Order: sequence, then structure tokens, then C-alpha cells
Amino acid sequence: MICIRTTRNWLEVFGFEYSEVRKRIYIDGHKRTDVVAYHERFLERMAEYETHMIVFSDKNMKEETQPAFQDIVILVIHDECIFSAYDRRCWLWIPKGEQPLHQVVNRAIPIFEARFPGAKALFAFDNTTGHCAYSKDTLVTKNMNLSPGSK
Repeated sequence: MICIRTTRNWLEVFGFEYSEVRKRIYIDGHKRTDVVAYHERFLERMAEYETHMIVFSDKNMKEETQPAFQDIVILVIHDECIFSAYDRRCWLWIPKGEQPLHQVVNRAIPIFEARFPGAKALFAFDNTTGHCAYSKDTLVTKNMNLSPGSK
């Protein structure tokens, strides 16, 4: 088994640092007039992007309808359950000098461009902490035992 100190040393050798992430999400005031107006503009913009997207239909989603426009937009959605692993954490191991957004710019976008030449990526991230709200009787796997017996 590798000790924590050895792991930290190797992360530093590979160019990572334990850094404070200061930009956080603030969720409140969803009924404020400026927030409602922003949501409306967002939905209008998404409707415009949708006119540039390939539509998949039929029972098995195999039927494709190409957009009328030449510039195709592909919606890339990041699953919020990945973010929930880091909810409310202020310190993370990230590549030296990078913030999480830099990983999208320097890694995800080049991969997308290589895989879909000529298409435009529309990245959507949903990392709200609201996904962590469960009713009292919900089965949450991280709270379950790995073996018989109780915690």
C-alpha cells in the first residue's frame, strides 16, 4: 500500500499542486427579476443553438436529421455526479497553475476538435449542489455497507 505522503510527492512530480479553488457556485434568488431574465435569454440562445444540431429520432435514436446550416453544433454535457465528488471542497489536486476551466480549454477542446473536425462544441456544465438533496428514505450507494453488518 502506498502512503499518503508518497502519493503527494508523486502528484507534485507529475506537475500537480494542492490548490485552493476560490470560485464557488452560489444558488439563491432564482426568482429575482434579473435571474429570470437571464434564464429567458439562456433558453432563447439554446433554441438558436438547437437549429444547428443533428436531431436523432425513432425508437432506437438511429434516424438522423441534419440541420439546415453548415456549421454543426454538438452539445457536450458534463455529468453532475462527477462534480458531486468535489462539492464544497475548497482544495483540490490540479495541474500547476491551472484552474478547472483550463482543463477544458487545454484538454477537452483539442480532443473534441480531433474527433469532430469542423463542428463546434457547446459545453454545458451542471454542478449545482441541489443534486445532493435526497429524501430520508433514499438509498444512496455511498452510505451503504460494502459487507454484511452495520456501520
